[in-house]
Amino acid sequence: MSKTRIRFTSLGRDAHGTEYYSPAPPPDELLQSSAGSATSGFPLDRKDSDDGVRDYPLSWCIIGHGRRPDAAAAVKREDDSAASGDDDKDWFVVRGVDELDALAEWVDLSARHAEHQLRLAQFQLEHPKTKTNGVVRAPPTAAEVTAYERAAARADDGLPDALRQFADAVKWRAELARREQEGEGAGVMAERTRAHKA
Repeated sequence: MSKTRIRFTSLGRDAHGTEYYSPAPPPDELLQSSAGSATSGFPLDRKDSDDGVRDYPLSWCIIGHGRRPDAAAAVKREDDSAASGDDDKDWFVVRGVDELDALAEWVDLSARHAEHQLRLAQFQLEHPKTKTNGVVRAPPTAAEVTAYERAAARADDGLPDALRQFADAVKWRAELARREQEGEGAGVMAERTRAHKA
């Protein structure tokens, strides 16, 4: 029975330690079995009249486990998140083109922020009289430097690109569905197939 269920594969972790998952392609046994289509979350015997009604909602989303990205979380300092434990970990779903684009941007900015915080802390340790707006900054503590190093190290470099590619696939699917409704989808699909084979 587990062969007929939607599987997810990890895309990577962000700077806050949140793990992101996308749907994995179904196993070959499921694609070759007519019985599998009745029990699978993927509608293999899809009809034109379905018009997306039978699409399983999780088949076009990203699932996250950890700290949910939001405006308040983006403003939090890295050392605040280092103190938090597994109790704040939560499962969440991101769907929709705008939300997927925003997630990719947030993950990318979080990784850049973590790297910037680490470089700034290292610079402050080398130059203890570093000033910001004319005021000498207090050098970071060893715990802060460790938190910055941990945040920068756990961010997967390829995660923002993987999220953007997934969002692009969802956009392409929506555009193709729109064109099919207007009667021009078959030509687009054949054109892309020819271009891919060339």
